[in-house]
Amino acid sequence: MTEAAEHEEYDVVIAGAGVNGALIAKHLTRAGFRVLVLEAGPGSAWSLDGYSRHLEHFYAAASKGPESPWPPAVAAPQPDTGDIRSGAGYFVQNGPDKYGSSYTRAQGGSTLHWLGVCLRMLPEDFELRSRFGVGHDWPLRYADLEPYYGRAEHEIGVAADVADQAHHGIEFPDGYDYPMRRIPLSFSDQVLAACHKDLTFADIQQSNELARQAHIEACHFLIVGGPGETGATLEESFQNSKHLNGAVVMAVVGMRIYPGTHLFEQAVTEGAIERNVDLLNPLYYLAPGLTPESLFERLLGFARLAPNWIAGDPAPAYTSLVQRMRRRGVAGPLWSYFSMMQRLWPQGLPGTAAP
Repeated sequence: MTEAAEHEEYDVVIAGAGVNGALIAKHLTRAGFRVLVLEAGPGSAWSLDGYSRHLEHFYAAASKGPESPWPPAVAAPQPDTGDIRSGAGYFVQNGPDKYGSSYTRAQGGSTLHWLGVCLRMLPEDFELRSRFGVGHDWPLRYADLEPYYGRAEHEIGVAADVADQAHHGIEFPDGYDYPMRRIPLSFSDQVLAACHKDLTFADIQQSNELARQAHIEACHFLIVGGPGETGATLEESFQNSKHLNGAVVMAVVGMRIYPGTHLFEQAVTEGAIERNVDLLNPLYYLAPGLTPESLFERLLGFARLAPNWIAGDPAPAYTSLVQRMRRRGVAGPLWSYFSMMQRLWPQGLPGTAAP
């Protein structure tokens, strides 16, 4: 606080310069009140140089997390996603279920690192005891908070479509629109949707982060060439994989076709297979315009750039070596050894072909 501010008089003092404090200050000052906002953490970057310093701090962090760009201040320690579940960090937690989120103590609060998710609670969330016999019912109902949800969404600038969000009992007033249209699906999310998979890359990234926090080794199996796959979606998948901290990516070409599936019908419609084809002999789908050779070459290129990538099924020599390691008592997931051996012998084991 400046010396001048110490001698001023204020109608309201707000502790915390996060989104809540900022919105309260906005409405109070518009109503004519004199407001002082106090923040324990440091100020945020207001210049390109300041932004660059935060970026450099993020790059230098050994483990990348939401708070990596924002170094903790001595006077304002903050939780870190890397230790919140272990109980060894800022939070003091007891009991079997640990609180699994964090926040940043700086001007701007958690808006500096949040994931941009602004979901409304479901009507059933307010009636857990009445509906499911667990927890407690809220003294409020969804209908009581609905007008305030709308005001908050317009203050924050939420991007969504009502038609997508009106599910599980969530209702909107007639004529309600979000302040911005929903963000279009990314290339990788479009491919997942084309495969009728009800998940996005954000879900995959969250699962990977939970595994990392629990000290569980993770491997993501990526099938390329499915419906909607293009060179752009392949590149995006590779760039996305850089955000799967500590995980191995095993990528293979072609999606196996099974009878009675959406993929089967699509392959028949595109003329890739006949409807009466014998699928006991495996057949694999590739999006029109793609070839196994071109896709595998791209995967090998990714594997040369990223040591955590495994391109294609492991070669027989790799499998044989791992079996010998097993007999000698070496434990752990097989794919971790495939990744290690691919880094040691990027062209395959001596005297063998690459996978």
